[in-house]
Amino acid sequence: MRKFFAITTIAAMLSGCGISEETSPVSSEIPGTDLEMPSSETPPDLEVNAAGMKIPVFPGSYSWTHLDENGGFVSTEASGGAPTDLVDMESPSQVPSGAEVDLLFEEEPLRYRTEIWRENGEVITLPGEIELEGLNGVTVFNVIAEWEHGKGNYSFAVDVQR
Repeated sequence: MRKFFAITTIAAMLSGCGISEETSPVSSEIPGTDLEMPSSETPPDLEVNAAGMKIPVFPGSYSWTHLDENGGFVSTEASGGAPTDLVDMESPSQVPSGAEVDLLFEEEPLRYRTEIWRENGEVITLPGEIELEGLNGVTVFNVIAEWEHGKGNYSFAVDVQR
C-alpha cells in the first residue's frame, strides 16, 4: 500500500509540473518605471547644421541597452577612435566665425556636453552652446550625450573662417 501511495503522490506532483503553452506578450516597459526600452541597437543619431549646411557627423564610442527581437535586454559597449581620428580633417566644411551651430538629436538627450579636441591632444570642454567666434581654422568637436539607456559620442569638424 505504501508503494501505491508513493507512486500516486509522485505521479500527481509530476503532472502539475507541465510546461504551459501560454506566452505573455513582450513588453518594452521596464518594470517599476515609466521608461520604455528602445529597440534601436545604437544611440539616437545627431545632425549638425552650421551656416545653412549639414555638417558630416561621425559616431564614436557608445554604451547602449536595448531590447532584442526576443524581448531580452542587450547591453553594448563600443569603442571608437579619438575624435581627431574619426573626422575628415582633409576637407571639413568651411563656416564663418559668426555662424550658429545647431545640434539636432533624433531623440533629445537628458544632457550633453561639447568638447573641442586639438591635434596636440588638448581637450577643452565648452561651457554651453557652441560658439565659433574666436576660433580659426580646422576645429574638431566631440559631443557626449546621455539618455536613460546609455550614452554616445559624436564628432565633427569645421573649418572656421574669420
